[in-house]
Amino acid sequence: MGRVVLTVVFTALTAAPLAAQEAGEAEALEARAQGLVADFRDLDKAAGLLEKAGDLRLEGDPQGVSNLVEAGKLWFYEGKADRAARALAK
Repeated sequence: MGRVVLTVVFTALTAAPLAAQEAGEAEALEARAQGLVADFRDLDKAAGLLEKAGDLRLEGDPQGVSNLVEAGKLWFYEGKADRAARALAK
C-alpha cells in the first residue's frame, strides 16, 4: 500500500509542473499564431500552431478547445477541409 501511495503522490507532484510547462508552451504558440493571423500571413502555419497549442492543453481546458476550433476554421479557410475536420474532432 505504501508504494501505491508514493506512486500516486509522485505522479501528482510531477504532473503539475509538466502541465504548467505545456500551458506556457501553448501560450507561446498562441501568440505566434495570433501574429500571423493579424497580418493575414501564413494562415496555414497559424492553424498548425493553434492545433499544437490545443493539443498541449489539458483535456477539457476551454482555451485548448478554443485553439482547436480556431485551427479548424483556419484550415477550412485555407481549403483544407480534411485537416479542419481533424482539428475539430479532437
